[in-house]
Amino acid sequence: MYIDGMGVILLGLWSALKVFVIMAEEIRSIENSYALPGQIFLTIKIIASVMIFIFILLIWLYHYYVGSGAIKAGKGRTMPKIYYFWTVVFLLINIFGLPSYFFADHTTKISDTGFAAMLVDFTIIFIVIDLLSSSHRLKKLKNK
Repeated sequence: MYIDGMGVILLGLWSALKVFVIMAEEIRSIENSYALPGQIFLTIKIIASVMIFIFILLIWLYHYYVGSGAIKAGKGRTMPKIYYFWTVVFLLINIFGLPSYFFADHTTKISDTGFAAMLVDFTIIFIVIDLLSSSHRLKKLKNK
């Protein structure tokens, strides 16, 4: 479980980086699509950057919570039930995000970076499933 926890934390950094890159591309797209005066666009860019930073921080903290909980459980600590709830929610969020890779844009093929992101998302789903099954088995062993 220790390794699963470290994997969740490290892949959280990847997820945060992925969100940053996507949001930066969107801001550039807005800049190129709309003829906004410089001061108004600068204000929008600053507000968007602060919101993106907060969003990225929340993503990483969520990964850190799930990963550090797995590390603690791997070291023998008992985790509260709310931890397992949030870990299942984490798994469901990742599973429900997968169809976006297949149905987002039918006119173009999936890019290399999109394919890499999809592989990382599959990896994190595998890690979280392994984490939950290991937690269940560990709990059964403790009860015996």
